[in-house]
Amino acid sequence: MLQQKIAKQLASFVSEAKLAIIAAPIIYWDDTVIKINCLRVYTDTLVALYVAHETKSKAGVDEDGILLALDEETVVVHDHNIINYNDDYVFQNAECCVHLLRDLQKVTDNLQHEWAGKLSKLLTTTNANRNDGIMTNANEIRNQVKELVKLGWHEQEQEHSKAYYVSEEAALLRRIEKYADNYLMWLYNEDIPFSNNENEAYVVLKRR
Repeated sequence: MLQQKIAKQLASFVSEAKLAIIAAPIIYWDDTVIKINCLRVYTDTLVALYVAHETKSKAGVDEDGILLALDEETVVVHDHNIINYNDDYVFQNAECCVHLLRDLQKVTDNLQHEWAGKLSKLLTTTNANRNDGIMTNANEIRNQVKELVKLGWHEQEQEHSKAYYVSEEAALLRRIEKYADNYLMWLYNEDIPFSNNENEAYVVLKRR
């Protein structure tokens, strides 16, 4: 097929693009399911590499050969993609807080539980302070998050077990408990962004 012939002729370019992306200080990657397959993009500010796969899977990510090439000093900021926590990878994971804010808003919209709104305010205010150069005690914020999760479980107990969105809220509370340190890495390292939403992708930040 014409596409396969052209793809073979681009092999050297693809190889050079991968090397450039792996070496870049900031890398973005994302994928989406389209009608015929999965389209994934890896990019920094200068290079963009699009890769097509039949499905979204770790096998496809590994075949791309980028995440596997990252070292222990690399921080990957993402929207809670469980694939990234696989033991085959050695990079550090940081969760996108803007996506967390969206999940918290769903709790507020559907259950009106106070913990979600309070956590949203805590995160947004702390990030705004950081952007304004106001120092924040990271451990204090971490403790406040822990207390708000406790409040969330208390509010869960007051709800009818069959109430709409209760199970989704419980799943979110468990996720925050397990990955709290990943959600709050930006508090401890000013180079790590609060969000990966500049291109709705995964941000990879190489710490210098």
